[in-house]
Amino acid sequence: MYSVSNKYIQDMKQPSARFGIRGTVYNQSFTEANLAGGSFSITNSCVDNDEMLLGAAFIGEFRATFQDINIGRYDWVGKAITPIHVRKFGDGTEEEVPLGVFTIAEAIWSADGVSVIAYDNMAKLDKAAQFNATSGSAYGILQNICTACGVVLGMTQGQVEALPNGQQLFGCYPDNDITTYRDMVSWLAQALASVVLIDRSGRLILKTYGMVSVDTITAESRFDNSNFSDFVSQYSGLSITDIESKETRYYHTDDDRYLTMNLGANPFLQYGTKSTKDTMARASLNQLASVAYVPFQISMLGDPAYDLCDVLTNSGGLGDGTKAFCIQRFSWSMSGGYTAEGVGKNPDLANAKSKTDKKLDGIMSTVKSDQIQYYFFENSDEITINDTKTCEIIYLRFLALKQTTVIFHAEILLDADSTVSGINYNDIEGKVSYFLNLVEVQDYYPTETWVDGKHVLHLLYHIPIQEEQVVRFSVRLTANGGKIVIPAGGVQAIIHGQGLAATDVWDGYLDFEEKLHPVEFGTMTVDDNLTATATYWRDIPYNPSAAEYIGEIEFGSLEVEGFGDEIAFDFEEGE
Repeated sequence: MYSVSNKYIQDMKQPSARFGIRGTVYNQSFTEANLAGGSFSITNSCVDNDEMLLGAAFIGEFRATFQDINIGRYDWVGKAITPIHVRKFGDGTEEEVPLGVFTIAEAIWSADGVSVIAYDNMAKLDKAAQFNATSGSAYGILQNICTACGVVLGMTQGQVEALPNGQQLFGCYPDNDITTYRDMVSWLAQALASVVLIDRSGRLILKTYGMVSVDTITAESRFDNSNFSDFVSQYSGLSITDIESKETRYYHTDDDRYLTMNLGANPFLQYGTKSTKDTMARASLNQLASVAYVPFQISMLGDPAYDLCDVLTNSGGLGDGTKAFCIQRFSWSMSGGYTAEGVGKNPDLANAKSKTDKKLDGIMSTVKSDQIQYYFFENSDEITINDTKTCEIIYLRFLALKQTTVIFHAEILLDADSTVSGINYNDIEGKVSYFLNLVEVQDYYPTETWVDGKHVLHLLYHIPIQEEQVVRFSVRLTANGGKIVIPAGGVQAIIHGQGLAATDVWDGYLDFEEKLHPVEFGTMTVDDNLTATATYWRDIPYNPSAAEYIGEIEFGSLEVEGFGDEIAFDFEEGE
């Protein structure tokens, strides 16, 4: 929040206010008398949609329609505007708040005057970055960016070094996603767990999110259209795509049950040893995990004294005076008052993602939506399916950047044996079932009949998926009339589609399924609608097992003793 007096703060919350506008445009002074009614507005943001960002570098916008300003045709574009908000107190005194420095990008002449659209100095960073590779301190890189773009750095070396990772040596390889200097400062700010802003003097600064409230907004100061979410948005995980290994590094707090932020293939987090990269990622995660905000939107008479990343307390009425509300988007106009907004996702709706899903999210940052990707899968162990039994032979997890159809192909080498308990049935039937997100695909069951010997099973399926939806696709094979054996490597499967992302690294995600058949007692039947609970615990992965016990079932004087089963995992140490 811009430094104002207590008198100013108290006056801005009154039900009525007197204020004015003054400033300069080019070499001309202006006041509110030179502005068409309701035309003056300023907007800015450090988020794009509905989720908090690190590294945001958005351009502030100024709009106004000027009247009676002595500037000729074709002389407006490229000229600077420095507006100032003037609060007028009842005792005749005034207090000023500068609103920024803007450069006119567009001017349209009409009967109402000259309507201009101007942008703050962030727009000056939209300049092609001229470098092959770079290295140095964060402060040095920021100075070079500002010098190249004609912008003043509004931070001292000590202030930059106080940021998370601010004392690290940064490097950036030539192969990166940096096109402009705004790209560069955005990636660097992300590595410093901060956002990029242009201050009221037109200088470039980096700012971290915090939890200290700058002001309390009471119900009396808010308009009735204000609203507050019923959840707290906070983060416990962070993912980074490693360009060299083409994998996603995932970091999390001990209590990893909140949101995960994907930093993509940040070029400033690719440089150095693994220990250095891990240290930098942890520092960013610690900063990110230290804040927790309630998404909100408030409207009030308000005042442009508030800044982006300011934390407010909203008390009274619908406001919860104990929570933090961070301004991540605002709009102020002379006629419409002040609107502040904070965004965020609900962790309860997002924390169902497994670690694999979070890896996929990170990989997506390196995938282009119009590029066809191919991913291959094969089985590492022999699969044996006995008569009347069903076994899952393929399990895939993937997603895509946009709504599309993914093509699945598979070629499966198998041995068929139609002898069961010494009886030869001459042939064996193999029935295929597809499962999409754990739901069986109905009315489509590829089926083949084989004689004893070696065979090849071909499969093809079109998988429709939604944009950025994690898809679990599995194939199960049922043997009827004999036994089917698939050797290790006998399953060769491929999925391909536009903007596809997948990973073949197992990271501890397990699916368990158990089917209970009916228990019969003569004419009395207990159907299979039984419920059971499963317990789990964390342990060192050495000879792990899981157990389940179902207690007694009583039918009057008839009792069925409880029974149990166990699941054991047999693998070599280190696998």
